[in-house]
Amino acid sequence: MILPEGIATVPDRAQAEGEVSGLVSTVLKSYNKGPYLAEAIDSALAQDYPRQEVLVIDDGSTDNTREVAESYGDRIRYIRQENMGQPTAKNRGIREARGEFVAFLDGDDRWRPGKLSKQVEYFGRNPALGLVYTDRLTFRGEEVVDESGKRRGPYYRGKVLDRLLINMIIPFSSAVARRRCLIAIGMFDESLPIAPDFDLWLRLGKEYEIDYVDEVLVEYRIEAGAQRIGARHRNKFRITQGIQDRFIRDYYDGRYPNPRVVAIATANRYSVLGDYHLAEGRQLEAFGAYFQAMRRDLASPRRYYSLTRSLVPNPLAAFLKTFRRRRRVAVGPPRASGLR
Repeated sequence: MILPEGIATVPDRAQAEGEVSGLVSTVLKSYNKGPYLAEAIDSALAQDYPRQEVLVIDDGSTDNTREVAESYGDRIRYIRQENMGQPTAKNRGIREARGEFVAFLDGDDRWRPGKLSKQVEYFGRNPALGLVYTDRLTFRGEEVVDESGKRRGPYYRGKVLDRLLINMIIPFSSAVARRRCLIAIGMFDESLPIAPDFDLWLRLGKEYEIDYVDEVLVEYRIEAGAQRIGARHRNKFRITQGIQDRFIRDYYDGRYPNPRVVAIATANRYSVLGDYHLAEGRQLEAFGAYFQAMRRDLASPRRYYSLTRSLVPNPLAAFLKTFRRRRRVAVGPPRASGLR
């Protein structure tokens, strides 16, 4: 079979000795997710795909993760290790997996019924596929925060490396990958405390095609009271930018074929950094980050809006937003013009 230029073939089966054809190994990583773990495990065990093993990788939890996992008996494989960080725990799951495919699920997320069977079907259609992902919703408690991840932009399929650089489009708990492909590209980088999946998807997207099931099949949890990602990881910008720079240096000698993609990707990260500073009330730092974003992406009106917004103090911006909302309510809906 002749594949499109730039798309690698699936690695030789000898790279994954003992692999069981058609089996999906669900790697469910948990660190102190005991209150939610049963929901995650139940959602995996409820899948209608008939050939699945569920591995719960406990990364040194200090809560009731062990008790919850062990209550499932031999319906799952429970593996506990010292706390070594998320990429190490996920790599442990990949190594322990026996399946042709590896599905990832975080210990506080949930799958919807039919997820695995729909994704595995895509692999059967295209031997060049390395990964299949799905849409997701985001919830907090009983409240749906976002009904679809596509609010950030559309999802993509095929050769999607450019899109991965611009906007990390693959929700982690939606991903199912060929295990041999994960092994071939070196699995997760265990030196990365933040965004190891971004790094992995870039390497995978360079070598293989990626496909997408256009359905919300994952429910991503935001814990009540959780802070924004920027507040929890103040160095997220530095690390993700470093991942991008290293990837381009290692695989493209520092010159990515599409410089415009690199500019937009970097601008997007500066915008996220600006959002974080603005939320924390640091107007000057926000202005600086938005200015760097605008410099790299002059064609986007959003950059100019963000830069202008950073000049407005947060209390005044909140007042204006409330005033506009109240004015719309007072005026009421627009009247019909009577024109046909």
